Amino acid sequence: ALFRKGVSKHDTEKAIQLVFEGGESDGYQESSHGLSKLSMDRLFVQASKQWLRSRDVPKETRKTRIIR
Repeated sequence: ALFRKGVSKHDTEKAIQLVFEGGESDGYQESSHGLSKLSMDRLFVQASKQWLRSRDVPKETRKTRIIR
């Protein structure tokens, strides 16, 4: 979905890696997103709920739904 909206393939793959494969986790990562820790926590909770609601569909479909 990101690629179709004009985001480069490299950035799309990097985002998927950070979100779904753990990625790098240093203390400075949160500030690079421009969101407070509270906002990041809320976003994580929302994404987790969406992920769990779609547990009966293939993993790739779940990923694309989260990215949208």
